[in-house]
Amino acid sequence: MRVPTDAIIDNWKGGAAFDDSDWNDGTFVSGKTGGVGYENNPGGTINYTAFISRDVKSLMYNISGTCYIRIPFIVNTNIINDITSLTLKMRYDDGFLAYLNGTPLETAIRNFTGTPAWNSLATSTHADSDAVNFEQIPISAYLGALRSGSNILVIHGLNGTTTTSSDFLISPELEATITELNEAFPYPEALKLLDGLRITELMYHAPDGSEYDYIELYNISDTTLYLNGVRLAEGIDFTFPPMTLASGHYVVVVSNIATFQSYYHSSATIAGQYSGNLSNAGENIVLQLPWPLEAAILRFQYSDTWYPTTNGTGDSLTIHDPSAPPAMWDWPESWHPASPTPGGL
Repeated sequence: MRVPTDAIIDNWKGGAAFDDSDWNDGTFVSGKTGGVGYENNPGGTINYTAFISRDVKSLMYNISGTCYIRIPFIVNTNIINDITSLTLKMRYDDGFLAYLNGTPLETAIRNFTGTPAWNSLATSTHADSDAVNFEQIPISAYLGALRSGSNILVIHGLNGTTTTSSDFLISPELEATITELNEAFPYPEALKLLDGLRITELMYHAPDGSEYDYIELYNISDTTLYLNGVRLAEGIDFTFPPMTLASGHYVVVVSNIATFQSYYHSSATIAGQYSGNLSNAGENIVLQLPWPLEAAILRFQYSDTWYPTTNGTGDSLTIHDPSAPPAMWDWPESWHPASPTPGGL
């Protein structure tokens, strides 16, 4: 890691060869979790000392708001094609930008706008109570940036909005989901689910209340899918009962069955009623294979900032192309606002 005192060639972001052999700024603190930062109030109720392995107070406090962090890692050649999702887990105060092998992770920018420079500050702050908990940021859209062998995750950490901020923390983890399939795979129906089941419509902020919300799923394959045990998790909680979904057919999971049927007058097949609520502000949605399998069929995060008309004014969020690669469910441009059509009606 390095607290820059001048502009550095962009190769530090991981897009080309770069010598970081002398990047060992700060004071090493053993027995911590690998984070970078400092804490001016170690006796406070919420403080960052437990997370800081590299203390940079002498380099940053009242001097600089930027810290560059390079984290090399290896991806085994035997598993790279089995990685089906990536999640960047971040504890941070106050902001950051992230790069994977030089590729900017546009969905993993927090509390910064504009063009980053060697002396940038965060443009807004992140509460201490939130900073000590991991924020899980789906970055599966950038799976193509992974390489077999040597890789590097790069974080441009930002403190702010002044250099006299009382504390600073950057503590990242990169989490990959690996799905290994072979001829001896004992769950042939799971293969069909991975290839064929997709979420195609979200009503997450119905104007009359959350009981009007729903999730629509669609079978894009040319074979019948057995949904028994398929799970929706994180944003809401639902496990599909024993049922099938024919090729080219839809099924919905709803907040309230009676409300859905009376309001939408839809003949859609209803799998059941989920528990919890879809967040009006956006959140993670995970569609998982049946237990004991842990692989995700889809893992994405929607946001109320994508399209204003889906945020309480009546439109649902609808996928453009149900046959697109699963990583594209994270991209706002993969969706569009539309009048609700649960069940494809």
